[in-house]
Amino acid sequence: MFSSSIYGRFHNDEFEIIPYNERYKEQLNVVLQKYYDTENVAIGLELDLPGNEDAREALIRYSIDSAEDGISLLAREIATDTIVGSVTNKIQVKPNSPDEKTFSEIFKEKYCKNEKSQLYVQSIIDAANKYDVFTTYKTDCYVELMFLSTLPQYRQKSIASSLCLYTVKIADALKYGIGLDKLPENLRKYRPTCVVAMFASNYSSAIGRKLGFDFIDENSYEDAYFNGKKMSDRIGKLHKSWFMAVKKL
Repeated sequence: MFSSSIYGRFHNDEFEIIPYNERYKEQLNVVLQKYYDTENVAIGLELDLPGNEDAREALIRYSIDSAEDGISLLAREIATDTIVGSVTNKIQVKPNSPDEKTFSEIFKEKYCKNEKSQLYVQSIIDAANKYDVFTTYKTDCYVELMFLSTLPQYRQKSIASSLCLYTVKIADALKYGIGLDKLPENLRKYRPTCVVAMFASNYSSAIGRKLGFDFIDENSYEDAYFNGKKMSDRIGKLHKSWFMAVKKL
């Protein structure tokens, strides 16, 4: 699986899953811009509205910087060489002390100058703090699945589900020491024992359930507010909650 630049093909071999590559950075930016138009937490924080370019650029950098761990994935349409989906996968390592700042905390302080980008990253930090995966699952390392995105015109072609499937496969291989050369040298000693995801829609939640994730926490959009308004009022009634979920390897 790790011996080539292609992890797998799907949907009648029209698409393939490949590792993140700088060659596709510009196309990935397009995918992530569309992500913030349609992702529920982003909508709840009004990031989909005009005038939020600075906040969105900071969050796109957050995704791309997170991809430096070497296990983030792209979905490519083979016939057109077009990136149609992506998932950012980050290796999270147990802090050495309670005072040690996480990657997300450092990024928020350094790059998030806009209230909305701060709140978006803080929601990820709060979720991690609310449910201590390291202690609960007795692990010092896990893979975090983040920013799962598909271009709207390519939906219902198994792109998001394939990105999640191969994320789990890669994490499982790393657990057994396979593919460590893909990681930065400082991470090669770690062996993830689970994949952690925050599913913010019915669609991504359905993928998680199909892949056997345990849903350990639910957060209602009805109970979340921004600018004096319920996030559910902006998101609509279809998607009621976002979930934290864990897949044991």
